[in-house]
Amino acid sequence: MRRAPCRRRLAQPAREQRQRDADVHQRTRHPHDQPAELLVFERRQRARRQEPVVERRVNNDLGAAIMWVDGVRSWESVQALPKPATWGFQLARMKMFDDLISNSDRNKGNLIVDDDWHIYLIDHSRAFVTDVKLPQELQNVDRKLWDRMLALDQAGLEASMGKWLDTRQIGSLLKRRDAMKKKIDALVKQRGDTVFF
Repeated sequence: MRRAPCRRRLAQPAREQRQRDADVHQRTRHPHDQPAELLVFERRQRARRQEPVVERRVNNDLGAAIMWVDGVRSWESVQALPKPATWGFQLARMKMFDDLISNSDRNKGNLIVDDDWHIYLIDHSRAFVTDVKLPQELQNVDRKLWDRMLALDQAGLEASMGKWLDTRQIGSLLKRRDAMKKKIDALVKQRGDTVFF
């Protein structure tokens, strides 16, 4: 499976950051030497999984913008707790998104939940492949998101994502969307509009 080119570009700054963190850690093995740098290193180590990352250009330099999400809980830690009314809606959107981008690696280790019960999807390193298999089993659908997915086309995706995805990856995304349509149409035939949020 081929990965999207942007991941290679974004992975390099991440590797460099880990090396800088390791260098800081080497220089600050004794907390009395440089405690501020040590605290930064420890915080990055603790929060490493809590970093949604996007490509951004700042002052003409291309790099990775990282969103730090504070006060999050692991997926596993919230399973026994009562969920808000929006929980099923968020899960439906997650599954739709994973099917569209072919994220076959969705697991409890790459889902985090904040104090307001927002689900954050992290780690999409295995997405945007040319496989047309749908990794999720849809039960419900967010109608607004689905309408936006139905509006996707080759030209629009090439214009907006052609910098990171090749034509095969974009074509595969559209084939997955078409496979989703067949499944959603079958769900609607069985359950009517109760399928939609």
